[in-house]
Amino acid sequence: MNISSGLQAKSFCADGTHVEIKADILKWLSPQLGTNEHIFWITGIAGSGKSTLSATVVDNLGKQRTPVAAQFFISRNIPETTNADKIIPTIAQQLAEYSPAAAHIIHDTLKNWVPTSRKDQVEALLLAPIWELSKSRDTIIILIDALDELQDAAESVMEILSPIAPRDCDLPDNVRFLITSRPEHWADISGSKTLELSV
Repeated sequence: MNISSGLQAKSFCADGTHVEIKADILKWLSPQLGTNEHIFWITGIAGSGKSTLSATVVDNLGKQRTPVAAQFFISRNIPETTNADKIIPTIAQQLAEYSPAAAHIIHDTLKNWVPTSRKDQVEALLLAPIWELSKSRDTIIILIDALDELQDAAESVMEILSPIAPRDCDLPDNVRFLITSRPEHWADISGSKTLELSV
């Protein structure tokens, strides 16, 4: 079973808060920026507002008619979301709903699918559809919020990100990964653009 978006609903930032940070993120999400940094990692202590910021960015993008292609909000208060095995299948389902081209690739992959490692899932069900989606001019945005709240977080994060992070500079120009977590060492593996969020 994948995680429904309703189960992952978050509150939004209060008016007038994190204004500059939101502007920086929205600017980075634009494919016209020409950056080779495709992963933006927002870190901050518990309660600093990472999840509300993420939800607000998603909401703002929707209002600008630039919806995220897939999103996954993790919360210890919702145990289903802390299961790392749910992330890639849920994102794959959202990508399939986002684009018929992605749906075709994912459907073909799943025809003869044999349960494999999370790394293989990332390659087949996330990166392959993203490369197909990148042929359009749209910005392809993937959001994963609160990675540190996964079960067995250190191991799970490495399994999910190790196929993605080394390719940061090689990802298509219009692909963006927005990730949030507490200020752990995991951000160091990504070579990504990192922002420290204060309360």
